[in-house]
Amino acid sequence: ASSAASDVYKRQGMQCMGRLASLYRAEGRYDEGIEMCYKILEAGKYSGNTESIARASSELAYFYGVLGEVEKALEWSGQAIQVCKEKREMASVLADLYRARSNWLNESERLSEAMECLRLADSCYKIVGNERARLFARMNGALYRLNVPDSLARGIEILQTVMGDNQFKALPLRHQYSTQFELGRGLLMACLLYTSDAADEA
Repeated sequence: ASSAASDVYKRQGMQCMGRLASLYRAEGRYDEGIEMCYKILEAGKYSGNTESIARASSELAYFYGVLGEVEKALEWSGQAIQVCKEKREMASVLADLYRARSNWLNESERLSEAMECLRLADSCYKIVGNERARLFARMNGALYRLNVPDSLARGIEILQTVMGDNQFKALPLRHQYSTQFELGRGLLMACLLYTSDAADEA
């Protein structure tokens, strides 16, 4: 009984440390947050708490992503994903990781991998029933394509499908564009405004 109680206290302690790391990230106290994540990792490995390991690894990915250290963000998100994939109850965490990882891959101009991560994020959001997040994941995929000339037409097609004809036609394009690339950039800016407004309304 005492052993079981001890395990509960340890688990709760690591959860508190995880929340503190998240608060450090929100407040921009990155060094302290990263240090806290490494402490959680060490404790999680010692106790065999894989959920804590996954959450600390994902937090490290987000920290390094904010700091612009894309390769470290990709490394830690990859480790977190490997653990989360084995736990159905972490589908929501996994979905957010895939979506964040897609952004870092896109920054590294690895479009096909970024698109695959968005597909996986969409599948996970479907499992947890988060339709709004699915919409934004699909929107992200279309936006990625708008920055690649060979994929521009497909990106526009996806946007039209995701948003519906009426909303797509109502996008606030303020200029006439002479090239496909300029049109893509215009659509990109319009869609960013659209997703920002949608997020404010939610």
